[in-house]
Amino acid sequence: MAYSFPWKDPKNRLDFAVIRRPIDALVRSVEAQVQRAWPTDLGGAGGRQLPFAWMLKTARWTHNATRYLLADMPPDAARRLEFTVAAR
Repeated sequence: MAYSFPWKDPKNRLDFAVIRRPIDALVRSVEAQVQRAWPTDLGGAGGRQLPFAWMLKTARWTHNATRYLLADMPPDAARRLEFTVAAR
């Protein structure tokens, strides 16, 4: 028995090319803003900023991995939709 997934319908698909650049710019700008404008009342730029900067970099890497795993193009036989569960 085959089940029809509504998200596989072409009319329900998101064209990621439309939002790719704005999302990438947002991720880069948040990371740069944290490094540039770390509040002085939260401690020096070294101590408390470092773990937060590491979390931002980890979020960026997770974003990039998820984007790769969910990509339709270019086709990759090794990439399966089930792999996205690991990124959650």
